[in-house]
Amino acid sequence: MSLATRFLLGEANTDGRTVETLIHASDAWLEHHHDWVQWAFPNQDPSFFNDDAPVWTAEEAAALPPAAVENLRRLLARFVAFLDRTDDWRAPADHNHARITRVLLCLRDAGLRAEAQAFYALVTAAPEPGERSRRFWKGAAPE
Repeated sequence: MSLATRFLLGEANTDGRTVETLIHASDAWLEHHHDWVQWAFPNQDPSFFNDDAPVWTAEEAAALPPAAVENLRRLLARFVAFLDRTDDWRAPADHNHARITRVLLCLRDAGLRAEAQAFYALVTAAPEPGERSRRFWKGAAPE
């Protein structure tokens, strides 16, 4: 079992953080720490920013145990709450745009189509993010 799946099942990552750590982190903590999102929302591409971040295969993502899927949904809910309470991402360019792309890729990989489509609808309803980010989001969202 990969690091990504083990983390989503509740094991601590290389920094000692768990799903629960991220769920209960403050919005300010989430905004200012940049190495958590790769653990919360793994995908098939290595991170340019976090060498310790796990990657998963398409097969692994599609076969996540139910408990890992539930934690992924919980992490998504936490990230949506973060976005709802912050305005920084509503700019033409912001580091949260890359996070949004990562979340969409993760949900798509995990087969969480409805969640990915709802998240895509939420972020694209904001008029401020620039066209470059919107193109990345469209490419990451399931059709």
